[in-house]
Amino acid sequence: MPVSVVALWLGNFLLSQTFPKRCQNLGLAKCFWVYAGICFLGFLFIWLRLPETQGQTLEEIERALLH
Repeated sequence: MPVSVVALWLGNFLLSQTFPKRCQNLGLAKCFWVYAGICFLGFLFIWLRLPETQGQTLEEIERALLH
């Protein structure tokens, strides 16, 4: 849990620090497209690299992730 909280706060900090400068350089529409592309890449990573765990017990998930 602490790792996920640190990652969330780091992401929030990076976004809040880079958004105004990017919008100034690219314009508002292009800036939002850049961040939408980053979100899409994150979605692809999660969809392709993380296993589905719905309907599995905790023990089954642990076994699958350890091998």
